[in-house]
Amino acid sequence: MALSFRKKIFIIFFCFTILFLYSKDNDLKLDALYGNVKEYYKVTISLDERFGNVIKTPKEKKLLKRYNEDGFTVEKIEYNKVDLPVSKEIYSYEDDRIIEIQNFDDKDNLQYKINNKYNEKWELIESIKTNSVGSVLSKSTYIYENSLLKEMNYFMNETLINKEIYNYDKNNNLIEVSRYKTDGLLEFKWIYIYNEKNKLKELNAYYTNGSLWYREEYSYNEKELTIQYISYFSNGNLNTKRVYDYHQNDKVKELNEEKYNLDGSFEYKYKYIYNENGNLIEWSSYYSDGLLINKRVFNYDDRANLIEEINYKPDGTFYFRMIHTYNEKNLKKETFIYKPDNSLEIKKVFIYDDKNNLIEIETYKPYIAFGKENLKMIECIQYNYVYWGE
Repeated sequence: MALSFRKKIFIIFFCFTILFLYSKDNDLKLDALYGNVKEYYKVTISLDERFGNVIKTPKEKKLLKRYNEDGFTVEKIEYNKVDLPVSKEIYSYEDDRIIEIQNFDDKDNLQYKINNKYNEKWELIESIKTNSVGSVLSKSTYIYENSLLKEMNYFMNETLINKEIYNYDKNNNLIEVSRYKTDGLLEFKWIYIYNEKNKLKELNAYYTNGSLWYREEYSYNEKELTIQYISYFSNGNLNTKRVYDYHQNDKVKELNEEKYNLDGSFEYKYKYIYNENGNLIEWSSYYSDGLLINKRVFNYDDRANLIEEINYKPDGTFYFRMIHTYNEKNLKKETFIYKPDNSLEIKKVFIYDDKNNLIEIETYKPYIAFGKENLKMIECIQYNYVYWGE
């Protein structure tokens, strides 16, 4: 656990930095919403049956997100599984860069703020987190050279916790990351090695005493496509092995992944098979003795829409089967979920507005009444949108 946790710490720091170094699609695109949405609501619906018809009565309208006119989130509310608010965040921007995030609890009390500063190239140079009374909780500072991150410092309560120093080769490939502790002593070091085509060939991570923490190796074919990835534990035993095969169009055809325990024993295997469009058509998992755990098969129509998903047991029977239908705009119209005996368990219907945004999901369950099988609506969720300019 310690290995994976520490590795994640590095990834979190590095990815946090990268998020602010490059521009991104606006949040409407990331949220797969269409049109110039200003506000996005979820509406819970009460279902009542009268004179043989289902009556839908809106119960509660909950704000999910607000966007500015450029499509970036300015307010976001998170809810738990029973639709109670957990937190709210408010975002402020300058030239599409986040300059402030305010976080509130479920009682609308300010919990903390994050304020970001940028240089003239809009590279993040400082991020400060303060509590509700303005006291500094943490601070990160970033130093660049020719737009390459050279140094990151992380403080808590004004005390330096970590310093990371980044070094690059003449091709601007990252070749070394050194992380130092509060006392200035080395904590970890990552060394990156590249091949003659500037593709990452090897990554070695070391503890403060120079002993190996973990190692990763990458192999490529003549088209510079990854054909093998191998990672090792600190004791030299194999951790993960992935082998890739490709279609003629250079899209992945098959990926086999093997996982091993620290003592070198085999743990499990995953197998992924893709079609020439890059869609996953089969996924299977295996025990260490090679016996199948389960397998999923995915089928698509000629527009690359997923139309069927079957989850098989080792004996060839299935856990469940899902069928999807689509409208003329390639938007999902219906989903049918079948039990192992191939009887219908659930049906879902998806309804959209004229801008192709989802406005309603109806869930039905089969039941038998008056000698015949019927479908009864058991849940209805609606989504409302307010658009800029309306």
